Amino acid sequence: MTEAIRLYWGRFGHVSVLNVASDFVTHAHVEAHIIIWLEGTAGEMTIGRETVRLGPGTAAGINSFQPHSHALSR
Repeated sequence: MTEAIRLYWGRFGHVSVLNVASDFVTHAHVEAHIIIWLEGTAGEMTIGRETVRLGPGTAAGINSFQPHSHALSR
């Protein structure tokens, strides 16, 4: 399950904080976005064909319509 909190919506797009409690299946969005891990168990994202280990000091950039998924650390 994921709880979303929208913080700001403007002409440039929106900013939201997600409390992620389960894996995300592969999906894509019309918007480009940047993932920044704030705290907790990070896990891994697969972005296109590349796997990125999330955590402190790591951000992931995702282009429009680029397939991506997330697997929590177990």
